[in-house]
Amino acid sequence: MLKKKDNAEFVITYNNKISIRPFIQQTLMSLELLDKSKMSLPVIYNPNVRVYAGVDLNYRFLGLSLLFKIPPAKSAQERFGETKFVNFKLGINTTHVSLESYFQRYTGFYLFNANELYKNAQQNLVQTFATVFSDTMPQKPDLRVSMFGLNLYLQWSGKLSMAAAFSQTKRQIKNAGSLLFLLSYQYAGIANKDTLVPLPTLNKLEN
Repeated sequence: MLKKKDNAEFVITYNNKISIRPFIQQTLMSLELLDKSKMSLPVIYNPNVRVYAGVDLNYRFLGLSLLFKIPPAKSAQERFGETKFVNFKLGINTTHVSLESYFQRYTGFYLFNANELYKNAQQNLVQTFATVFSDTMPQKPDLRVSMFGLNLYLQWSGKLSMAAAFSQTKRQIKNAGSLLFLLSYQYAGIANKDTLVPLPTLNKLEN
């Protein structure tokens, strides 16, 4: 049975303080389409965003995390296109329970391995996705990938605090341990107006 109160020898509680934690991170996100017959190369789409800045806000048992893209250089945006990005996370963190939900959405991708897929095509004349294959990579500005997820953590010790580990609204002052139970759920959706398979790959599959 879960204990209701923290053990004061192991955990300090900050009831009237707000935890603010800015951060910068790099996240690699990629959409890869594989041919099960292995007759053609994989088709890889990447968003034009690599580095993110964010902030975690926590008060008592509630938490909010917001993530923003750091805009790429103008030259990179002209070559790889623009990616619109939404990312936020809501959380509840107590001594024994941590529940977080998150939502991510990327809109606008480019064909990462275009050089491999089009290496046998006429480099100056190939027209695909309404962009000329030159210094500008083939782009899919309408391609959208959305993800939603839930993570539930449970632990049984009154000497250990999930809030101290995840939100820092409590402080773990002595080492403690417990069995940890994790239950996760994730949903991913893809939306696009036309085919995601480039012409050279389609031709190989048809032949």
